[in-house]
Amino acid sequence: MTEKKTGIFYRKDPAGVVVMLEGEAVFEYKTVEDFIRTHVRAVNDMTMREKEAEAKAERIFAAQYMPLQPPDLYSSE
Repeated sequence: MTEKKTGIFYRKDPAGVVVMLEGEAVFEYKTVEDFIRTHVRAVNDMTMREKEAEAKAERIFAAQYMPLQPPDLYSSE
């Protein structure tokens, strides 16, 4: 049985970059620069979503564990 290729490969005709996963072409790019730009955008987008999720989790945590304010015993109300 032949091993199914996984990796990033350069194609000559037509020129381009092919991303293979277990023998299947999952992405194709016209140039290496297109591949890199797409990868950088995807990583930046994931980083932004992770930061947003982390901020949301911190807000939820803070809301659940806010210290209780003691009653104002000197209030005239």
